[in-house]
Amino acid sequence: MKRILLCLLSFLYCGSVFAANAKAMFEQAYTIEKIAPRFSIVLYENTLKKSRPRTRIRRIAIHRLFYLYAKFSMYEDIFILNEKYPPRKSRRKYTKKLIQKMAKRFAFNEELASKVLPLASKTDEESTKQLLTLYNTEPNFHLFRFIFYIKLKIKDKAGLKYCLSELSGINPVFKLVYILKQVPKKMPSYVHKYASQVSLSNQQKMDILYLYGIYLRDRHRYRMAVRYLRMSSSFNTFNTSKRYLNRSLTEAARVLITSGRSREGCSLARGKKIYVQNTADKLLHFYCKERNIQKIRTLKPALLQLAEKENNLFFKKILKIVY
Repeated sequence: MKRILLCLLSFLYCGSVFAANAKAMFEQAYTIEKIAPRFSIVLYENTLKKSRPRTRIRRIAIHRLFYLYAKFSMYEDIFILNEKYPPRKSRRKYTKKLIQKMAKRFAFNEELASKVLPLASKTDEESTKQLLTLYNTEPNFHLFRFIFYIKLKIKDKAGLKYCLSELSGINPVFKLVYILKQVPKKMPSYVHKYASQVSLSNQQKMDILYLYGIYLRDRHRYRMAVRYLRMSSSFNTFNTSKRYLNRSLTEAARVLITSGRSREGCSLARGKKIYVQNTADKLLHFYCKERNIQKIRTLKPALLQLAEKENNLFFKKILKIVY
């Protein structure tokens, strides 16, 4: 009897702590959403991890995440969220509209995408085989890109490996992303293998050099990382590069700041806008463009979570600078 009572008290105590942690995280997310919405996402995600099933906090956190994912075109995250937390009528309806929008924008079959994208969020072998069978009826680069990054985010290593091995003519950039994330020690040899191909487009050359720069950055080889990121930038042919800092130079700026060369890093963005695609881009904008240290300080709860989640040295460096 005594043992049962102790177990019950322990369960009640843990449950109350669990709920308190979820509430505190939710309140931080709600506050930060008003200041910089992108940075609230990681806090809402952690609210879901800490909240108990069928609670009001969890329902609101799911709603806010779905809204923010849609707002910032984080399409892969929407399908992952729907898999973890099956949508009700309103969310199903909006997801359908979202697939229509994606199909029109990226020129792939809407009906096919509505079947394939939900399957991409599943990790069992049968779902992956079914996904590939459906995809092969009407292959599309952009549709595969969404499939690939969904599986990358859910860390479905087996599913990724199967897709890459079964599909012929895959862009080598996808294979390099897989190598970078799963077996990074093989990255130099694979970069040399793919970079030596004479049929590469400028886009592929830019992407390969960019990924090698990321590989070097993750090994703290900052000078070499910046060198390859600058080389990657030289193959950028997009018209927007005249007004915006391209992806490669944006990353080079972050690497320079991470290595203690903040002035040089921010100088790369001088005279151009930063094309914001994620929280790291937005943080670079706050630091180099707005020079708003006070705003960055208000984001501390989110920055701490992002630094831990992604082991991101840029977030860690900014935290050291502003505190």
